[in-house]
Amino acid sequence: MRKSQYNNNDFNHHDFSDPENSINQHTTKNKQSKDMIDSIEYEKLIKKNIDYKNLKNMHYIDNKIVDEIIKIMTDTVCTQKTTVRINGENIPSEIVKSRFLKITNEHIEYICDCLNKNTTQITNIRAYLLTVLYNSTATIDNYYKSTVNHDLYGSDF
Repeated sequence: MRKSQYNNNDFNHHDFSDPENSINQHTTKNKQSKDMIDSIEYEKLIKKNIDYKNLKNMHYIDNKIVDEIIKIMTDTVCTQKTTVRINGENIPSEIVKSRFLKITNEHIEYICDCLNKNTTQITNIRAYLLTVLYNSTATIDNYYKSTVNHDLYGSDF
């Protein structure tokens, strides 16, 4: 008996009906949807922490800078990476997230003040802002103390 020829066409491939493929697509869409919800919720929390509405009404604060800072903070807080590069070092993302969620409107004012006083060329503004944001909770008090000391130096107080 002769062997019969098999049907060699593209219809033999059943990728379109692969249940694994459809489950993976569904899982990926759900994860992206969840990440989007997390991102929106974290942005709301960050705006609440920094008293966004009042901060936006301050005449000496550049609203575009505040919005950029919020985007960077939200992206960083929602990262899936295990570390975030801050000032040339890889810091565990949970530590960065913790610090960023402690930032208040006073820290944002401090950061904007530092940006306004800066006269050097910043080549990577995102990296610079990440570093300033991360350090703001630890340096704000000494910054203002130093400023007051400078302003009062030589006065009769």
